[in-house]
Amino acid sequence: MRNRVIAVAAAGGLGLLAAGGAFAAGNYQISGSTLVQPAFNAWCTHIGGNFCTDSGGGSGAGITNFEHNTSDWADTDAPLQATDVQALNAAQPGAGFRYFVTLIGGIAVPTHFSGETKPLNLSGSAIASIFDGHTTKWNAPIIASLNKGVKLPNATIVECVRGDSSGTSYNFSNYLAKVSSGFRTVVGPASKQPNWKGTTTTFGKGGGLEASCVQSTSNAIGYVDYANAVGVDQYVSKIAHTVKGKTYFTAPNPTTIANAAAQAAKVKGVSLSNPIGLQNALLNTQYAGAYPISLTSFLLSYKDYTKVHAARESTSAQWAATKKFINYAISPTGQNALPGLHFAKIPAGWVKLDKGLETTVKP
Repeated sequence: MRNRVIAVAAAGGLGLLAAGGAFAAGNYQISGSTLVQPAFNAWCTHIGGNFCTDSGGGSGAGITNFEHNTSDWADTDAPLQATDVQALNAAQPGAGFRYFVTLIGGIAVPTHFSGETKPLNLSGSAIASIFDGHTTKWNAPIIASLNKGVKLPNATIVECVRGDSSGTSYNFSNYLAKVSSGFRTVVGPASKQPNWKGTTTTFGKGGGLEASCVQSTSNAIGYVDYANAVGVDQYVSKIAHTVKGKTYFTAPNPTTIANAAAQAAKVKGVSLSNPIGLQNALLNTQYAGAYPISLTSFLLSYKDYTKVHAARESTSAQWAATKKFINYAISPTGQNALPGLHFAKIPAGWVKLDKGLETTVKP
């Protein structure tokens, strides 16, 4: 059987979530991360057919909407930067913010070239060398050495990259900057809009469009939210990581992503008040069965809703709806649906972090 990511449509998970729920409809609006969008919309459906809708738009758009309270809650894969906090303080003085985590995802690296018959083995340094412009051909030694016996074409690699302000771009570039000092020098540190090098094709907003870019472009490589990579008939690379001196090549799936989360939960100092540390803890974890490019996403709420400029409803109702969504997402029912949607559950300790943080929000 060919080891290819194929469409399974998360039928089991979506079937469960389509069953309906007991909460009243509210048509609350969510924006931001496209990583979480499939899960968030599934949860919205189960809470109540019209309770909420996630329009995505990318993490950058979600942060902007959060700053101006133009959606009821937002989500970002990238922690707020100093400029984001400044903009929030200017638009919503005294409101502050809180991060909540609801799921764990992965960033897949799909490829597409003539004669491809199975997933490639790729190391972080090889991927970094492609996206910083140093490696431009598929048959370059840095790739060929990891794929003995594989016929690689002497063809120029085309990078399919996100065109929006993207949390996936942030976390992918964060991973590459950590595994390659050369990448960090040439491209820079983690960024929602990295200055990619080499031959690039910018392809719209959202991981689904980027996955389609890889599928439709000869000699392409991309970085795609795993849930969006499933269903796109392209090979998804196995990524190298070294544990106790031995190198393992691991493919993304809910189990390997969950393994990364389990290891990250053991890291001292990881908390919702340290989102950068939390994201970093999910990368290159010291466990053979963990996927190296795993990540979480942050649902954004205000700290003090009495200081928020109201949008469509009272701010107390806004927090009540946000809290209801969070509580459903981290409930056993919400979490148990995640593997069928191509995500992993958050560690039990992080559920406790979410619940504790809810008590610090002023309605």
